[in-house]
Amino acid sequence: LQVSSKTGEGIEALKAALEKQLAGLKQRSEEGPFRMPVQRVFAKEGFGTVVTGVPISGTLAIGDTVEILPPGFTGRVKGLHAYKHKIARARAGHSTAVNVSGIERHTVVRGMIAATPGIFKPSRLFTAHLIHLSGAPYPLRHRAPVRFHSGTVEVMGKVLVLEGDQLLPGAEGFVQIQLEEPTLLCPGDRYILRHQSPMETLGGGQILERLR
Repeated sequence: LQVSSKTGEGIEALKAALEKQLAGLKQRSEEGPFRMPVQRVFAKEGFGTVVTGVPISGTLAIGDTVEILPPGFTGRVKGLHAYKHKIARARAGHSTAVNVSGIERHTVVRGMIAATPGIFKPSRLFTAHLIHLSGAPYPLRHRAPVRFHSGTVEVMGKVLVLEGDQLLPGAEGFVQIQLEEPTLLCPGDRYILRHQSPMETLGGGQILERLR
């Protein structure tokens, strides 16, 4: 399928192909507590603090209490918007803007999580499954410094190889990821690792458990 943004060639065919793919997708489950990685945060005059993102799980309604992790501030949901429309309830999979009272704009940054209070706990150490890219130029060594990406968070850390002292290019194995800052992650969350410098992608995988 050839598409040109300059001439418009193939745009309609691309839209039709995307619609066909979307029709076969299952709607994301709304089960579980609410959890939304914060993409943006801003203050709107007359409304206060607004955080935006795509919820991973659960639902959130106007009047609910929401917790921002870390550090654990709580506020009340004053309003919700999705795709430029007011809504009464946010749900997993839908890009959402949450207007929160009781939380100051300067206390929230990209990478934090808006969540159901009292359920989740951030951590610095996680067990994970890692696939090291086959095109990597050299092995991933034990305690190698990395940039960790998951959801909207980017944080520095180290990789602790659990089997041997290195992971060869193209290999996969179990590791522990030691982060410099507390981060909220759950089993099943996907992540990407990159070198701290130069910022080349090393690989990625799934979080298995939170340790502490």
